[in-house]
Amino acid sequence: MEQVLLSSILFGILGGLIRALVGIVKYFEKNKKDQKIRFWYLAFSLFVAALVGGVAGAIADGDWRLAIIAGYA
Repeated sequence: MEQVLLSSILFGILGGLIRALVGIVKYFEKNKKDQKIRFWYLAFSLFVAALVGGVAGAIADGDWRLAIIAGYA
């Protein structure tokens, strides 16, 4: 039981990180002139996305595919 919950949380974190990276890439595609990377903004965005994705993955307990989708959404 604990191992299933842990894997759901980890796959939720993975989904959240993928979502954050997609958003960052879209931002740089749209704003080609201002391509300066602010490290603290990037780190905070990835941290929050991982945190929210982990919680969503824990709520979607069970299948790892559902945990990734919940973390991404």
